[in-house]
Amino acid sequence: MTDGPVPDLAGRARECAERLLAAEEVLLASHIDADGLTSAAVASTALSRAGLPHEVVFKKQLDETEIATIAAREYDTVLFTDFGSGQLDDIGAHEDAGDFEPVIADHHQPADRETRYHLNPLLAGIDGASELSGAGAAYVLARALADESGQPGLAEADAGAGPAGASGETGAATNRDLAALAVVGAVGDMQAVGGELVGANTGIVDEGVEAGVLAEGTDLSLYGKQTRPLPKLFEYATEVQIPGISGDEAGSVRFLEGLDVDLQAAGEWRTWVDLTDDERQTVASALVKHAVQRGVPASKI
Repeated sequence: MTDGPVPDLAGRARECAERLLAAEEVLLASHIDADGLTSAAVASTALSRAGLPHEVVFKKQLDETEIATIAAREYDTVLFTDFGSGQLDDIGAHEDAGDFEPVIADHHQPADRETRYHLNPLLAGIDGASELSGAGAAYVLARALADESGQPGLAEADAGAGPAGASGETGAATNRDLAALAVVGAVGDMQAVGGELVGANTGIVDEGVEAGVLAEGTDLSLYGKQTRPLPKLFEYATEVQIPGISGDEAGSVRFLEGLDVDLQAAGEWRTWVDLTDDERQTVASALVKHAVQRGVPASKI
């Protein structure tokens, strides 16, 4: 048994995991945004691996009416991810009535009402706005579920099916392979500060690297790196305005054609992900030089 990626939350995560494992079945309710979707993916995978039957529902918002709808489903245990903390007054009313037992993995500001099975970074003095997302909280719970359950849902899986960490265990056996989803949730929740994750999020990144599902590196932070041809990638970049390239198709083409690297294949412009590390370095260095020469601070690129 370990303290997981966020030791300050280990005790709460363990209590929540033990309660879930005592359930016959679980209703998993999550927010329908980037962080909520990845939170549900992490939690659902962890529940399946722990051998827990469950159903997943998504809600745009969690208000009194939606909570009543959840209560009407007649599940004894409801796991809320990426919401629930701020709605504890309404959730607590159903808890008091015996409608269901709530388990919450969230990162938003909690209401005054308390509940026993509540995993939230703010309760441990960790900033939920920048240091741990809903998906991060779900990941902390997933790691505790792996520790407490022994992962019966993986009993028939190939022991070599996942990347092994330093301990020799596969990422799936410990749920460390879910760190990649937790990072997607954190980035989707705008928790990347200056292009990197901070605080408790770094513990998740470290575990993902150890499990072989994440790799740390420096890259351009631009939308469309996987799909847009290079001229369009730079022309439409809104993250930083670069004179002579941003919003200027011809200027973007001129910039790329002036580089000493072949950026086309079979007459078609390649995408950023098609480039080798050396090619990316050449383009990125030239882009920074071009921008700085035109008055853009290097720190903005």
